[in-house]
Amino acid sequence: MEKKAFFLLLITLFINCSKDNEENQNIEPDQTEEALPVISISEFDNVIEKRTGFRVSVSGADSETNTKVLINNDELVSTSQKNFEFEINPFDYPNGQTVMTVKSVTSSNEESVTNEEFEIKKLLFRSIAGLSSESVDSYLAINLQSTGELVAFKKIITYDDPIFFHAEDNFIEEDIIITQYLLGANSGFHLARMYGNVKPGTELIGIQEVADELELDFIGTNNASSLNITLEGNTNSGLFSLIGRSYNFGNSSFPTFEIKYDEALTEDVFLYYFNQSNENILDNYRYAYIDNLTDQTLQFEEMSLLETDDIFTFELPETVERASISLFGFASENDYREDFFRLLFGNSVETETSGYSIGYPILEEYPIVVKSTVLDFLDGDQMIFDQRGTPDITIPDLMVQNKEGIIEINGEHDFSELNLEIAHPDPEKNDIFRMIYKNYALNVIEIPFETFEIPEEVVQIINERGLGIDTKDNVGEMELRITNYQNKLFPNAVFHFPLRREFGDAFYWTIPLEN
Repeated sequence: MEKKAFFLLLITLFINCSKDNEENQNIEPDQTEEALPVISISEFDNVIEKRTGFRVSVSGADSETNTKVLINNDELVSTSQKNFEFEINPFDYPNGQTVMTVKSVTSSNEESVTNEEFEIKKLLFRSIAGLSSESVDSYLAINLQSTGELVAFKKIITYDDPIFFHAEDNFIEEDIIITQYLLGANSGFHLARMYGNVKPGTELIGIQEVADELELDFIGTNNASSLNITLEGNTNSGLFSLIGRSYNFGNSSFPTFEIKYDEALTEDVFLYYFNQSNENILDNYRYAYIDNLTDQTLQFEEMSLLETDDIFTFELPETVERASISLFGFASENDYREDFFRLLFGNSVETETSGYSIGYPILEEYPIVVKSTVLDFLDGDQMIFDQRGTPDITIPDLMVQNKEGIIEINGEHDFSELNLEIAHPDPEKNDIFRMIYKNYALNVIEIPFETFEIPEEVVQIINERGLGIDTKDNVGEMELRITNYQNKLFPNAVFHFPLRREFGDAFYWTIPLEN
């Protein structure tokens, strides 16, 4: 009996233990336990030289998180967003090794930390190449925009020499002036090309990269082929002109011409004739459109003459002293962008003898014609217009004031150039030092020449030619040149010159100023 009772007790204990084990297996996990946040940071270089953007994403945590970004333990960002962007400005931190810490903490205090190390070097300016020449000695300098103080200077050794400047820790971020000095080794002409209001960290791309951005082929010409043209029947005294970028002869009074041209680019040649002895050269203007590029003979009398409706007359303002107009023809939009022009006409007048009007032909042989007009005013101003399309010429509405060293420009424009020319004190010497101060789309310009510091090495080289310039406070003949372009395509505006016709219509206004 006792053995039976003991056996039943064992069975009961076994059944109860089995139930307890099943219940324990079904217990829910502790809901307070959570996965750690996973931090991802976008890739970046080991050296930070200019403003650099970063992307951070936080994943793996279901609850809310707070994420902080610290640079050398100083907080830069604090956010509850799980995907965010931020920027590091190297000028806010000392040069050298730097630690970026990203720390993300969940609402249940689960924490993840990621550290990244990089070097900070404050870039002032970099140019990959192209700032030197065999015919001149080239230097590059950096001055502060605010005071004109010289902060960096070096000689450029070769054309392919990459040039860069980095700032010291005590540099306070501000706009700078980049200056390229071109000192004539075998001539008396010396140039300082100054570019104002440049942001620290500017990197200059090469001329080919600019052309690529503007989708220009940047094609050179090879005028190796030749074409002979003979004019018969010409009894008038005058000049024939054949000028284009893919061919070139020039002007001549001879009736036989050998034209050198690039057969891969040239599909036509434009020949025109004018008589200089006529009071109005359009009275005897003749032209021929030559599309057969083989030796040939043309009859002068068969060259086209203008009809009355083919002549446009532009009335000049009475403040104009001299004027000239040149017409350039382009066979296609591609030729226009690459500047494969043909000179169609050129004329100039003196208003004192010719009156206040100037004429030019309207030609339909080329689908695109650009007028380049030069107006010299009685007060010394000069305006140049490159305009495509309508026959008329539009003079821009601009006003300039010079108030105690501050120049104000009222009117639409892209660039301005403030030029100071210092000539040799001996009038029989041709030595010149010219400073060209370029600005991008500024309406107010502070004249920099009184405070701008020129490197002593440059001063010494120039003064060996007897010019007598100083490191500061130079005076000379000063003028302002304002430019405006129809197409505002200026990647890397510093040191960028318009590449052929990518700028579209343009005007250039040059104004003498008192120094």
